[in-house]
Amino acid sequence: MRALCTWAMLALPTVLAAASPPLSLPPEAEVRQALEQAPRLQAAHESIPEGQALERQLRAGTHEWEVSALSQRRTDPAGIPYTEQEYGLQRGVRWPWKTSLDRRIGAQAREIGELAYLDNWHEASRTLLDLWFGWLDAEKALRLLDDQLALLTAQQQVVQRRVEAGDAARLELQLAMTETRRLQAMRGEAARQTMQAREALTREFPHLASAAPAQLAEPAGLPEDDEVWIERIIDANHETTLADTRAAAASLAAERAGRERLADPTIGLMYSDNLDGNRKVVGLRMSLPLGGSARSASAALSRSQARAAASTATGTRLAVESAARVAVHEARLSQQAWQELSAALRQAQETADAVARGYTLGEFDSTTLFNSRRAALETQQLAESSRVAALRAHARVLLDAHVLWDAPHHDDAHDDARR
Repeated sequence: MRALCTWAMLALPTVLAAASPPLSLPPEAEVRQALEQAPRLQAAHESIPEGQALERQLRAGTHEWEVSALSQRRTDPAGIPYTEQEYGLQRGVRWPWKTSLDRRIGAQAREIGELAYLDNWHEASRTLLDLWFGWLDAEKALRLLDDQLALLTAQQQVVQRRVEAGDAARLELQLAMTETRRLQAMRGEAARQTMQAREALTREFPHLASAAPAQLAEPAGLPEDDEVWIERIIDANHETTLADTRAAAASLAAERAGRERLADPTIGLMYSDNLDGNRKVVGLRMSLPLGGSARSASAALSRSQARAAASTATGTRLAVESAARVAVHEARLSQQAWQELSAALRQAQETADAVARGYTLGEFDSTTLFNSRRAALETQQLAESSRVAALRAHARVLLDAHVLWDAPHHDDAHDDARR
């Protein structure tokens, strides 16, 4: 099965066109601009220069040159005064095996910064997708109620004509007016929800200015087998790569902390001018701190943090695998639900239309008329919501598989990190 999935993934680019039917999404260029200018992603973008700066810091090390100077006045037992000076230049020196580890840790820090931004981009894309389809769902419900109100108004006029002709009781007109007011109240609530959904989208992505499409696309099924998509989502996931990289960095940090138990030496050059220049001394100075319990405790702490990071990486991979299966299966099931509700909607509308024709001929009373129309409205609401859910689920699979709105690459990050 694994070999089959691998082969299918290699062939996947040939079916990407089929995997990307119209999904009622905003233009990709506009989405990318909205994502890049979103406040949350502008803040997350700082993780890239942060990782680069941390790499440069680790390459340079913490030791710096130190300059010392001493001037003193000394008087010998005979009472003769002498002026003396002493100068020094010293610097701590990392052991070579520490330097190599710091370079590797720095490279990991740079990679973590880049992966953190990519993961934030993906999470922001998910948020945009959810907010966009949440708004479309509310907009569609509002338009549907507008259409139903127009239809109900026409039916109310039919009822009024029958009442005026003496073919129906006045109570039926009152029922029609009550149904109209009920739909008007529903329309007001739908307008409120639409406003809130649009505001939530605008607040998170203020530069996304697309209008809702007049007609939503027809949901289409995913091409290829589910296992192919699940495998692609898992392999393309930034969250697992980020967790694995953090675990590897924590392991290197633990190894580095263990080597820190042997402290770095400090080497210096000193020069002294004593007895008014009658005695000059040039010397080499070296000091070495003796590691104690604090360094041992720091190494133990780093090892514990490395084990925790490894466990977190394992948990992250399991969560991503589960989420991938759920996303793909949800896309399949939502597609089936939409097809079934579409068939039910056709039947409900045919029934409501037949009852409406029968009412004009006096075959049905107004209660039957409004009940059939209400059932058709409820079925249409469910069908349109399932359409939005199917489009959203399909787009979510494409997004998680990095077929849709993939993050921009920062190839210059590697060069900047080495400067």
